[in-house]
Amino acid sequence: MMSRLRLTCLAIFLMGAISQAKAQFPTDDGIWNLLLDDITIRYRYSFKHEGFLPKPKFGDRLLEMNGQEVTISGFFLPANITGSSFVVSYYPMAMCFFCSGAGIESVVVMYAEDGEERRLSNLRTDDFIEVKGRLELNDDTDKNLFYILRDARWVKTYR
Repeated sequence: MMSRLRLTCLAIFLMGAISQAKAQFPTDDGIWNLLLDDITIRYRYSFKHEGFLPKPKFGDRLLEMNGQEVTISGFFLPANITGSSFVVSYYPMAMCFFCSGAGIESVVVMYAEDGEERRLSNLRTDDFIEVKGRLELNDDTDKNLFYILRDARWVKTYR
């Protein structure tokens, strides 16, 4: 009984923390609504990787956006220690896909446009940013994330 109460309190706390973090910054939830909701994820066994891998099935609205220029606001996360790979996440680092079990659909890997890599590498973890780029849907998940932002350009950092 006591552990159930603790879990309920923890869930309420995390929901409040997410709401508070998101409320501090302007977002275009339209794109995130599509990225988070217009996808079905199934897990299939990979003999190559000796484990289950997620396999996305993108909805019609997402398929229409494939290859289109989009603007995404979210939390900046460096994806490697060299500072050459970047992610924009719907959630801050403590609640992101890599750290706390949020879905893989809540992160977008960014490949910087020529001349933009240095600007992106100067950002700090959990900076709330706005970026533009060409959205690419990826269903070959053992090579990349589901969502890729090609020719990514930093637009703004919210402080």
